[in-house]
Amino acid sequence: MPFFWIPCKINYRSGSISGFFSLDHVKVGATNVKDQEFIEITKEGFLPFLIAKYDEILGLGFQEIPVEQATPLWLNMVQQGHISQKLFSLWLNRDLTSELGGEIVFGGLDWRHFIGDHTYVLVTKSGYWLIEVGDILVENKSTGLCMNSYAAILDSMTPIIASPTEIVAQINRAIGAEGIVSLECKNVVLKYGYSLWDFLVSRVKPEIVCVDIGLCSYNGSQHVSGDLKTVVENETSQGSPMGETTLYFLGNKAFPLTPEQYILKVEESCCIVCVSGFVALVVPPPRGLLWVLGDTILSAYHTVFDFGKLRVGFAKAAN
Repeated sequence: MPFFWIPCKINYRSGSISGFFSLDHVKVGATNVKDQEFIEITKEGFLPFLIAKYDEILGLGFQEIPVEQATPLWLNMVQQGHISQKLFSLWLNRDLTSELGGEIVFGGLDWRHFIGDHTYVLVTKSGYWLIEVGDILVENKSTGLCMNSYAAILDSMTPIIASPTEIVAQINRAIGAEGIVSLECKNVVLKYGYSLWDFLVSRVKPEIVCVDIGLCSYNGSQHVSGDLKTVVENETSQGSPMGETTLYFLGNKAFPLTPEQYILKVEESCCIVCVSGFVALVVPPPRGLLWVLGDTILSAYHTVFDFGKLRVGFAKAAN
């Protein structure tokens, strides 16, 4: 049954959003999806929303995870007969100068955006798009830290690859990432410094301030560390250690990532800072060791989310 004006809250890894449920028709391309449940956001307590300006969030997970088990858009499209193939595919454009940032195709594939065949990996648990990650190699040498398979969530909302701290530390050492810089923190202080100061001088506990602006979590949920590893201070630096290639193994298949794919370039004052795309992820028990595979890998590989056969396909992206 449809529900209206029901208040709700969504907890993310490092903050939350809150609002209320609404119902409306949603147009996707030329397709009109009727009676789509969605949330109107009234409060943003999530750090990326403070830094970037989002128009909306389109959830692509299974129905088990949305608040109140609201029907996802793609499932509504299937139930209303708008798509015949029970899948959607994602291509992210790495060319930041292009007006086309990417493409999502519901019910099919766009052959222009990938090279070769897709390699499919089974979804181990529905809810999130959860698969298994095997061994990790740097310069064709095993890190020795992923001999047993780990669970990994595919998340297009995450720009990096997040993994257990000891694995990230070894990867960043191997690619030459040294020093720590928190670009997100700098932007927050720049934009909200006076508000933060007012909170603190009013004797509001620092952890409450931190939670209120979405910088940290207080409820024991998983969160991504705010520390980003700096690789090179600017683009003109010589002797860059970024010549190594990191390999991922999904379903016993090698998926290489080149330095151009796993190094993020961020403009800062008069230079471009190169930042490692590998960031530590802390997940408390009992969920244990977990990876989050974000845009760093999803932009390198055209991805097919096949909910009919509960599998995910990867093919080299045609960028």
